[in-house]
Amino acid sequence: MSNERIGCSLADAVSSPKYMDYLATAAASVPSPSLHVVYINTPLETKAYTHEVVPTITCTSSNVVQTILQAFAEMPNLSVWYGPDTCMGANIMELFRQMAVMCSLYQ
Repeated sequence: MSNERIGCSLADAVSSPKYMDYLATAAASVPSPSLHVVYINTPLETKAYTHEVVPTITCTSSNVVQTILQAFAEMPNLSVWYGPDTCMGANIMELFRQMAVMCSLYQ
C-alpha cells in the first residue's frame, strides 16, 4: 500500500491562502449580506476560519442548488460565494441565469 496522503484536491484548494484572500476580498466588496458555500469534505479548520470571514455553509454537489435557492428565499439580497470548484460554480451561475431569464418571460 502507498504511504501517500489520500485527500481531496478541492478541499485542499479551499484551504489555500490564495482562496482565503479571495474570499475576504469578495466578501468586503459587496454591501449586501454574503454567504459562503463549500463542499462538505472541506476541512473543519477551514470551515471555521471562513465562517469568521463570511457566514459559511456546507453542501454536496447533489444539494448545492437547493441549498442556494433556500438561502435566497430567506435573504433575497444575498451575495453567494461558492468554492472551490470553479466548474461547478460556473454551472450554477449559468443555471440561475437561465432561470432568471425564464422567470422574466413569464411575468
